[in-house]
This record gives sequence, C-alpha cells and structure tokens, in this order.
Amino acid sequence: EKGELPLVFVDPDCTFIGEIRDNKSFFSHIQTYGFATSYAEKVRSLDALSSIQNQADTIRYTLLRALNDAEDDIRLKTLNWIDWKIENSYQRAEVDLIKLSQNDPSPAVRAKAIEILGSRKRPEWLNHFKQLCKDSSYQVNGEALWAIYQIAPAEAYPLATSQAPEAKGHLSRKISEIYIASANPEYIPFFIQKSPRVFGRQRAECIHDLTKLLVKINLDSNYQQNLDFYRDKANNDHYPEVRKAALKGLGMIRKQYQTAAEQSKNSDIKKMLTDNANIIREYMGFIISARPDEWTTDVLESAEINYL
Repeated sequence: EKGELPLVFVDPDCTFIGEIRDNKSFFSHIQTYGFATSYAEKVRSLDALSSIQNQADTIRYTLLRALNDAEDDIRLKTLNWIDWKIENSYQRAEVDLIKLSQNDPSPAVRAKAIEILGSRKRPEWLNHFKQLCKDSSYQVNGEALWAIYQIAPAEAYPLATSQAPEAKGHLSRKISEIYIASANPEYIPFFIQKSPRVFGRQRAECIHDLTKLLVKINLDSNYQQNLDFYRDKANNDHYPEVRKAALKGLGMIRKQYQTAAEQSKNSDIKKMLTDNANIIREYMGFIISARPDEWTTDVLESAEINYL
C-alpha cells in the first residue's frame, strides 16, 4: 500500500544487530514455525520458543520437531537451543540424536549430536562413538574421541595416538586436551612435532598446550630436555605470539621448580630444584636482553610472563 514500508529482510543470515521484541503467545510462535516460508521466520520463532521452553510441553515438542528441519543450520541452532538438562527432552530426542550423529549431512550437526550424547557418559554408547571416530570430518572425529575419553580414558589414548599424525582442526584440539589431562610425559613429542606443522596463533596455542602438560608432570629430567625447544621458539620464531608463548612457558616451568623447591624438605632436592629454576631464569634473561625493544616491562606484565 502507498505510504507503507516494504517487508524486506536486509539480513538474510538472520544475525540481528538489535533486539526484537514482540508480544506473541508461544502458540503463535509455534504456528509461525509450522508455516514459515523463510529461514528468518524459523529462527525468530524457534529462538523465542527456546527462551520459554520450561513453560510447556508443547513448546519443547516443537523444538524437538525442529531437529528434523530441512535446513542444516536450523537443526544445528536447535541442538544448541534445547535445554538438554530437561530429562524429558533428552529422552524424547535420544533416537533422533543417534540418527543425527550418524547420518546428518552436516558435519557440524553430527558433531553437536555426538557432544550431547557424549555428555551423558553412558558406557553402552562406547562402540557407537568408536565407529564415529572413522567419520570423514575432523570435527566429528574430535567429538567422538572426546566422548570415548569421557567414558573410558584408557580406550581413548590409543585411538588418539593412532589419529595424531594426521590430525587437524577440532580433532587435533581434542587430542591435545586428552594428552594434557593425562599428565603423561610420553605425549610430549606430539606437541613438539606438531609445532612446525602449524602456523601463527595455532603454533602459539601448541606451545601453551605443551606448557600445560609439562607443569602437570612431576619435575624430572623431562623438563630439562625440552628447555631447548622453548629457547629456540622464544629466540627465533618469526611470529611474535609464538615467541611470547615460549617465554611465558619458560616462566611457568621456572615457577614450578621454585614452588617445588619451597615445598621440599630434602636439602639436596631443594638445591637441585632451586638451581634448575635459576638456570631457566638466566635463559629468560638472555632472551629478554636480546630483544629489549620487544620485551618491555609492559609487554611482560600484560602477557603474565613470570621472570623475576
């Protein structure tokens, strides 16, 4: 009509930049979803229903029905919107979740369904997750491996080791988390060998992960043989974030030695630990003095690099 604004969606992905308020009843939102002709209508109605899903079984049923929506992104959003702590919702959806984890064409949907199933830590699903570790998607592999780890860590370790050489993306991330949690020194080479295969921020993250593993391991010779790796990265890596991660890692390892020395009641062990902490401090001093313009006091403090 003349004088009226046209109904045009300027945001086809439905990433709203403002707050949309309406006074529709939940039944109106259910009807809107049922008769929706656009992605945006589906998102708005399901999003509105998700915020009040505790109010009525009909609302929860509509959200569960959306798990079988024709659009990948709607199924994924719905998996994230449903409150899986509501036991009735989970019980109703379990069969659908199993199907989604196996057969959904979207890797993101398969991975999310596995995450939800895995959070239940049910041993009877162990073989199901093992099969899903063969999925062609690294994202799906990662979630399946993590689900196995939550149920039976001892069975996850060999699977992680077999997949580690070719792992990328989400799978590599989950393998890292499993290895860190293990506090096992035999997994140190994974991070050292992974470092040259990744770039920039991913390499910095790899060094952060190695540090997390090292500080979990009892202090022994394993630390000393890895200090050269940190020194090399802190001195020579061309990416500033990697140099910062390596220097911060040295600081955390030094602090670990210091703390152990303070707690030790054996004078010989105390001296050995203190000497090791001082050696690392000297390493850090050389690294910092070699790049005085880079390692300013502000940079060291903002990166929480424990030098002194």
